[in-house]
Amino acid sequence: MKTSTYEVRQKAALDWPLAAAAVSLQMKGTTVAAAKVVMGHVAPTPWESADAAKALIGKTITAAIAEAAGKAAVTGAQPLSQNVYKVKLAAVAVKRALLDAVEDGSVIMSIDKAGASRCEKLRWKGLFVGSPPDPTIQPSGDRSFWCQHTYTCVGPDGKAVDDFECNPARKCYEEI
Repeated sequence: MKTSTYEVRQKAALDWPLAAAAVSLQMKGTTVAAAKVVMGHVAPTPWESADAAKALIGKTITAAIAEAAGKAAVTGAQPLSQNVYKVKLAAVAVKRALLDAVEDGSVIMSIDKAGASRCEKLRWKGLFVGSPPDPTIQPSGDRSFWCQHTYTCVGPDGKAVDDFECNPARKCYEEI
């Protein structure tokens, strides 16, 4: 059994996530035998996505499969007038939770790796804390990222910002 959660937040302290995903994967080797994908903060109650689970059965989790499952999770989403942005954030949360589950926590910690390529405008709380990561602390999926172009968790191109999404393929990307 592999599990993970991932939360997309605008800020870290005393704030609710904008979107969250929890995944549980029953594996047969590297293939998904059974899956459960639940999203939070996108509906009045936690929202289970049978479509995302179906998109995973019989497959090995890769970035492309995780992205497809994220898209499947939000298929048919009916956002309210003020929260259309949550559809993309929920899909990203599902993708990140799936990748983290199969990588045993290393996906969430990847931003702390030295020499990681990132956008000049990407910011996160750890960027301003001058202490090295503590290996005795369990990694969690509540990292907060924001873009200095927009000062929100969504970039100027309308896509979510984090250490994976802010890459040279985006038009708004600025190399360090």
